[in-house]
Amino acid sequence: MPVTLAELVATYHWTPESDAYRLIRAACARRRSDTDARVIVSVARIDRYLANPRDGAFVSSELIRAFERELEDAPVLELAPPRSVGVSTRMPRWRRDADTNADRFVTVEEIAAYYAEGASGAASPSLAAGHCHITDQAIAMIRHDVAELTREREDLEVRSVEAAEELDRDYFASWWDGALRQPHVLSYALTEADLATRTPVDRKEVERFHADPELIACDRATGEHDSVLPAWYATRYSPIVGSNGKPARCDQGHQMPFNDYADYEAARQSFNMINMSGQSWVLNEQPWRLYEDAIHSLVEAIPGAEATIYVGNLFLGPDGLPQTEDGRLDAAGVLIPGTRLTWYGPGRDRRPGDAGYGEDRFAIPTDCVRAALIRLPDGTTTTIALRMRNEWDLPTRAEPDPANPARASIHAFFHTECVTSIDEVEALLGVDLALREGRRARTIEASEDGASVLLPYLRDDLSRDDRAAIRLLFPVGADLPGTLDLERVPESATSAEGR
Repeated sequence: MPVTLAELVATYHWTPESDAYRLIRAACARRRSDTDARVIVSVARIDRYLANPRDGAFVSSELIRAFERELEDAPVLELAPPRSVGVSTRMPRWRRDADTNADRFVTVEEIAAYYAEGASGAASPSLAAGHCHITDQAIAMIRHDVAELTREREDLEVRSVEAAEELDRDYFASWWDGALRQPHVLSYALTEADLATRTPVDRKEVERFHADPELIACDRATGEHDSVLPAWYATRYSPIVGSNGKPARCDQGHQMPFNDYADYEAARQSFNMINMSGQSWVLNEQPWRLYEDAIHSLVEAIPGAEATIYVGNLFLGPDGLPQTEDGRLDAAGVLIPGTRLTWYGPGRDRRPGDAGYGEDRFAIPTDCVRAALIRLPDGTTTTIALRMRNEWDLPTRAEPDPANPARASIHAFFHTECVTSIDEVEALLGVDLALREGRRARTIEASEDGASVLLPYLRDDLSRDDRAAIRLLFPVGADLPGTLDLERVPESATSAEGR
């Protein structure tokens, strides 16, 4: 379905200074003089441009990383013969300009420094020469927004989400349930290239949980109350009583974790409240975090790996049927009185007829699901999915305790209770994850051991921490290759970035 840049601007309110607007003009405008109404846009055109950006205006993490791998095989790459020969180079300008010391050679260090984002999100040196390093994570969202109008297929799309409003942000798409004030589903992209080319961000510098500005503005304009404030997560507002007789805390559980950021702004936006669900502090700080770490380490460990992450929240009764405000619904949609939603926040105890009833609260999910669609450059595609109970009595030890075999471990918990399939994830959430046509192999539909096909692709120089994280994706005691042998490398320091 043809769409113009003017239509996209009217829909998403992009400004001429935004990366989305500038990228689309660079990719789709035939002439600089073309008006937005004459620029025909498609995901396919954007992809063709990014594969070979002749003007070098936008250079993806994928391209930068591919060039770095070339340079690793040949530490320096001569740009052109000596001037006396009179032969000009055909090397693209975005590569050529990285020769910052003008010695006609480019090194891995030069290309990395040239396109690296500065501290606290400062522009990279390449921007002064007209080369913008655009992350794969940001590109995925631009593709997603364009595909919404052109009806092209792309991985971030989630279909058939009822009673949820799609809130697209720069780095993730959230299908937000304004009644429950929780994300029903959220999707985002994670690539090895982004992780390899990003500038480290100090979590303390960006860790400021904040209400979504656009949702707050909409609430004020319409008189609705769909947004969530960070203060609502205070322990005093918890309806759950712990084993010590005190309120049990809910954490602001990231859907896209901080450590999956592609750049500084992505790290900052990861603390947006529409990227949070109400998770027990045990789930958030132990099993959920370790599973995030495992997928992150797996993607980082395979050259060229790309992942689309889907995160969802379930609100189910003991019989597995969806909960509602007044009870739960059976398969025919008939209300069954009984277990109700559990609310958290300052307005949790208000009853029908009370002033402000239904405001200042959010529902606590009963289960949280996380699925990853992983693709490799050679076409290998697989999925890994887990569903976890959102409770306070979950295991807190990563591996089994030899001195106390009866003590549950997170590793065993993953494989005895949590591992699931994309089929079940879609059924539980009531959605269709619109995976790319031609890549929806049988393993994508039903795989419960999706990580196994990726083992031959792992780098051999993984840190001990990364090996330990990836091992959690395989059953306890599984026969694993030497690349995941914890004894092959010395203990490494825990990442200073955190997860």
